[in-house]
Amino acid sequence: MVRKKSQLVHKLTQKIICSTFSGWHGILLLIVISALTYLPHVADFNFYRDDWYYIVDGFSGGKGIFHTMFAIDRPARGYLFEWLFRWFGTHPLPYHVSTYIWRLLSGVAALALFRFLWPEQKQATFWMALLFTIYPGYQWWISGVEYQPMIISVCFQVLSILFMLHAIKANEYWKKFVFASISILSGWIYIFFVDYAAGMEALRFFCVYLFLIHEEGKRPFFKQIFMVLRKAWVYLLIPVGYLFWNLFLFQNQRPETNIVGHFHNLFSHPFSTGANWFIHFVRSLLNTAIFSWIVPFYEHFFSLPLRQMAFGIIIVAMVLFSILLFSLLIGKKEAEIGRPSIMALDQISWQKEAFWFGLLGVIFGVLPIIIANRVVLFSAYSHYTLPASLAASMMIIGLVSLVKEPVFRYGIVTSIIVFSVLAHFSIAEKALVEEQKVQEFWWQMTWRANTMDDGTTILAQFPGFHQGEEKDIVWGPANLIFAPGYDHSQPVKYPITAVPINYVTTKEIMIGGGDIWDFRSHSGHLDYGKLLVLSQPTTSSCVHAMDARWPRLTRSDNDQILILSYYSNINTLLLDGEKAQPIDYIFGEEPVHEWCYYYQKAEMALQVENWDEVLAIADEAAVLDFRPNDRSEWMPFLQAAAFVGDEDLVRGYASIINEDQFLRRNACFTLRAMDGDSYALQPNIRELGEELYCHGY
Repeated sequence: MVRKKSQLVHKLTQKIICSTFSGWHGILLLIVISALTYLPHVADFNFYRDDWYYIVDGFSGGKGIFHTMFAIDRPARGYLFEWLFRWFGTHPLPYHVSTYIWRLLSGVAALALFRFLWPEQKQATFWMALLFTIYPGYQWWISGVEYQPMIISVCFQVLSILFMLHAIKANEYWKKFVFASISILSGWIYIFFVDYAAGMEALRFFCVYLFLIHEEGKRPFFKQIFMVLRKAWVYLLIPVGYLFWNLFLFQNQRPETNIVGHFHNLFSHPFSTGANWFIHFVRSLLNTAIFSWIVPFYEHFFSLPLRQMAFGIIIVAMVLFSILLFSLLIGKKEAEIGRPSIMALDQISWQKEAFWFGLLGVIFGVLPIIIANRVVLFSAYSHYTLPASLAASMMIIGLVSLVKEPVFRYGIVTSIIVFSVLAHFSIAEKALVEEQKVQEFWWQMTWRANTMDDGTTILAQFPGFHQGEEKDIVWGPANLIFAPGYDHSQPVKYPITAVPINYVTTKEIMIGGGDIWDFRSHSGHLDYGKLLVLSQPTTSSCVHAMDARWPRLTRSDNDQILILSYYSNINTLLLDGEKAQPIDYIFGEEPVHEWCYYYQKAEMALQVENWDEVLAIADEAAVLDFRPNDRSEWMPFLQAAAFVGDEDLVRGYASIINEDQFLRRNACFTLRAMDGDSYALQPNIRELGEELYCHGY
C-alpha cells in the first residue's frame, strides 16, 4: 500500500515536472491563480488610505481637479485620473476590478515576452510570468485608486518591450513600422506615468541582445553591442524623449522628481550623497530581488487571526490543486512529444541568461529610485519594486532552475508561489479590516452629530491597525459626510481639516493659533481653536469625541490623545440642522444599533446638558441588554445620575468603574469638573462622589 502511494506521488510529480502550460492553457492557469490571489475580497474592498483624497477631491472639485493634482510633477496622470473618474466616479469596486485586469494583462504580456526570448522553455517561462503576476514585493495593489498609474505603467512597460521584439523580427516594413510605433508609444506611456521606471529601459536592450544571439548566434562582444544598437537605436527615443521633455519643456516643481536637483546634490556633496546612494542601492537591490519573495509573507501572515490563516491556507490549496489539475488534464507533457524536461540541466545557457540579465535588470531598475534619494521598503515604498519585478522574476527562476534535483527545484518554486499567495491574502485581510474600522468609525460619528462646524480641525485615533501619520482617512470621510458640497475651485478648499498623530502636532496645538494646510489639489485652514479630538481606543470601544471639560480617557489611549483631549472643542460638533447621511456604496450599510449607537446618543444629549434624556437612553439600552465593553463609556450616565441626585445609581456605577484605577481617577475629575459655576452638584452627591471616586486624589 505504501509502495503504491509512493508510486502515485512519483507519477504525479513527474506529470507536474513535464507540464509545459503552453498556449491558452498557460494563460488560463495564469487567470485562475491570479484570480485566487487578488479577487477573494474584491467586492468588499473600499478606499484605502491615500485613495480618499483622490476620491474626495474628484467628488468636490470635479474630474478636472486631477490636472491640478499632478501639474507639479507628472501631468500625464491628470489625464488618466480624469478618464478613470469620468467612468468610475466614487464607486470603489470598478477601481479594484480595473487594478486586477491591468495586473493580469501585464502577466499575460510577460508570458508572451518570456516565450519570445526562450521559446523552447515553455514551463520555465510560465513560472516567470506567474511570479511576476503575483510578485509579493508590491503590496499597494489594495489601494485601487492611487496606484492605478503604477499598475498600468508596468503593463505598458512589458508591452513596449514585447512589441519592440516583434518589430525587430518582422520582415515586412509596414509591420516593423506598426510594431515599432506601438512600442515607442507604450514606452512613453509607462515612463510618463511612472518616471522612476525609466531604469527598465536597460532591460529593453538586454532583451534585444538575448533575442539576437538566439537568432543569429554569438559574436565577439563589440560586434554584439553594435548589432544591438543597429537593431534597436530607434528605441532610444523613449528615454531621450522623456528626458528632453522633463529638462527643457516641463518645469518640475517637486524636488523629489527633479532630476537636475538630485545630481546637483551629488556634485555638491559627492562623498555623503554617494555613500547614501550606495547603501540605499544595496538595500533596494536585496529587497527587490531576494527578500521580496519571503519577507512580506513573514511580516503579514503570522499576525493574522487563526480563522483568517485557515482561509488563506484554503486559498493556497486551491492554487496548488489548480496547478495539479492543469498538469493532469490540460498541460502538454514533454514525455508525450519526445522532448526532455524543459528545465533539464543539459541546456544550462538559458538559466544563466535568465539569472544574469534578470539581475542586471533589477540593478538598473532600482537606480532611478536611488538617484531620487528613496529606498525600496516594503512598509511604505513597495511600489518601487514593481517595475523591476519583471527582471526579478526572470532572475529567481533562472537561479532556481540551476538546482540539480528536480524535486527540490519544483519544491522551491512551489514554496515561492505559496509565500506569494499567502502574502497577498494577508495584506488583503488586513486592509479589509482597516477599511471596515474606518467605515464603522464614521458611521458612529453620524450618530454623534448632525454635522461639523466649518473650520473644524480633527485629530483622530483609529482602532485595530497601525495608523502612523495617516490623515487622509480622517479629513476625507469627514468632508464627504459632513461637508459634501461641490467646490469647483482649484485647489479645493475644504471646511474640515485634519492633523497627523505625531510629536510636531502636539507642540503646534499647545502653542495655539493655526496654519494653512495645502497639498497638490486641496487646501484648508488648520484652526487649533476648533480642534476636535476623536479616539476609538480599542476595537471593542465606541468612538469617543473628547470634551475638554471631561474627556473620555482610557488606559488604551496613546499619550497624544491623553494630552490633547484637554484642547478638544466639543462645540465643533453641531447637533442642529439636517442629519448627515453617508454614501452607502462607500461607507456600507448602517451598522446595527447596538451599544455604541446608544452611547453616542447619550453623549449628544450630554453635550446640550439634557440630563434626563441621558438617563432615558440608559434605561432604553438596559431594556435591550446593551452594555459597554469599555467601562469608560458608563461616564455620561454617571454624570447624569450625579446631576439629578440619584445616589443609588452613583453607587452602582462605582462598583463598575472603580475596578480600574485609571477610570476611577478620571471619574473623580469628571465629577469635580461638573461642580462648577454653571451648575453645582447637590451636597450629598458631592460628598458621595468624593468618598467613592476621589479617595487619594
